[in-house]
Order: sequence, then structure tokens, then C-alpha cells
Amino acid sequence: MRVVSLASGSSGNAILVDAGDTRILVDCGIGPRTLAKRLKAAGVAPESVSAVVVTHEHVDHTRGIPHALKRWPWTVIGSAGTLRAVRALGPLVRDRARLARPHAQVGHLAIELVPVAHDANEPTAVAVTDGVTGIRAGIAHDLGEPSEALVRAFHGLDLLCIEANHDAGMLCSGPYPAYLKARI
Repeated sequence: MRVVSLASGSSGNAILVDAGDTRILVDCGIGPRTLAKRLKAAGVAPESVSAVVVTHEHVDHTRGIPHALKRWPWTVIGSAGTLRAVRALGPLVRDRARLARPHAQVGHLAIELVPVAHDANEPTAVAVTDGVTGIRAGIAHDLGEPSEALVRAFHGLDLLCIEANHDAGMLCSGPYPAYLKARI
């Protein structure tokens, strides 16, 4: 299994999980042209991706999904709360949405969604297991404090990708308006 960060940050997030003949994205917060270019640099054709697993509905994780679905026949996988929120992105998203309760299978990749604390509708981290090699990877975006459930799900991983940039001091003294500081 190979895990490639295609984008990370407030302007967009996307991670490729490539297990040979099975490929998924975790989040798709970048447009299809940029995504196709970065996938090509990773040696992957966008049409060879089977699904996008959405961790939560914030725009930096979902911006590219409706546009990508116009070009490629991906399935959209997420928690119930996340899928309720992203269905607003349009009919293609609604038609291709698939609930993970909390597990889903895409090819030989087993996907587990793990609840995390974040200000979204049922946000999750993702644990992926390659059924052929047994390799396990964990991906957590916008992670504040890890829960016991997340620690259990991520125990014994071969690879861990974490985006955790919360700093209470920087937040309090930073330029954000009060309502956004309170939300964060």
C-alpha cells in the first residue's frame, strides 16, 4: 500500500491510498485539474480511483467532489452525518453516496470510519487495511485531541497521517474574529 498526500491545508485536502488495483482518495478539497495533475505525478490515472472517502463536509475537504464526479465514476463514502451534509453538493453526490456503518469495503481495502472531535456533522478519521498485504494506514484530518476510540482503531498501524494544527495560544492571539475563535 502506498499513501500519497496530494494536498493538505486550508486551501484543500486530498490523500491517495493506492493498493495496486484498488485506489481511493480520502477527501477531495481540490479541483479536478489540479487533482488530475497531482495524481498523474503519482503515476495514477484519476479514472482508476474507485471512491472518495469524505472525513467531513468542510469545503477544504469537499470542494472538488462535485466537479470530479462529473469526470470520473467514483463512489462517495462517509458517515451518515457527513453524507447528509455533502448531499447538498448536488445530485451526483446524492446518487453516488454510500454509507459506511462504520465499515466499508472497496476492492480489497477495508475502510473503518472512526469518530473524531471537530465542528462538523459526524466527522471521522479513516483506518484503511489492505486485505492482500495486511498493511494498515490511518488518516486523521483536523484532529484536536485523540479519543480512546481513535487510539484503539489506530493501534498497530504501519503508517499514520495526521493533520493536527490546533494551538490554543495562537488561536487566542491570532487574527480570527471572535465567533470563529469560539467555533474552533
